[in-house]
Amino acid sequence: MINKVYSMLGLAEKAGCMVSGEFSTEKAVKGGKAHLVILASDASGNTRKHFSDMCAYRNIRLCIYGDKEKLGHAVGKGMRSSLAVTDRGLADSIPVRRAMEIGNWKIIVVLTRNPGYRKKPTSHAVAELYRRAYRKYPELVRVTVRRNYEYNRQIRQVEQLVREGKLFVFCPRIPTVSRVEKDYDALMHFYEHGYQQAKRKYPELQAYLDR
Repeated sequence: MINKVYSMLGLAEKAGCMVSGEFSTEKAVKGGKAHLVILASDASGNTRKHFSDMCAYRNIRLCIYGDKEKLGHAVGKGMRSSLAVTDRGLADSIPVRRAMEIGNWKIIVVLTRNPGYRKKPTSHAVAELYRRAYRKYPELVRVTVRRNYEYNRQIRQVEQLVREGKLFVFCPRIPTVSRVEKDYDALMHFYEHGYQQAKRKYPELQAYLDR
């Protein structure tokens, strides 16, 4: 999981969706551009209090994660005590609201789960494992344990927007494949299902885009 987090930070940096360093992070927060602030666990007490107060006042999510050297390395810089994600889409599972906020009024969503799918709550046993493994990163634990709640909330928003005709969705109608599936035939079968569905739904998609 830790390597995945650092990889995501690197991708955000390359995509121009992140700023780093205390000056740039503070500027993003005060300018209303920061949607998530990450502080290194070895940042000074003054730095942590400064950003904690600033984020709390503006209702911006703040996470304590990693150390200055690893955060800096993740974004291709020297040591960094703070980072700010400036694109809400990177903090959301399905960033539909963010897409609408920045002016997109024709939105197509490709889901990887079947209609009606809901994530199950994290079991108490698994939640406790997260708390023990990442006890230095309580915000990471909170987000991970609540992932099902946030995902299900966003899925309900998607379903409502589809009913209102404001959103167009593609989603599989057959059992999905695992993220680590390696069987070629299984992967090709799932790919072909998506391809054929796109062909069938093309007239509906065109009508949605032309409205």
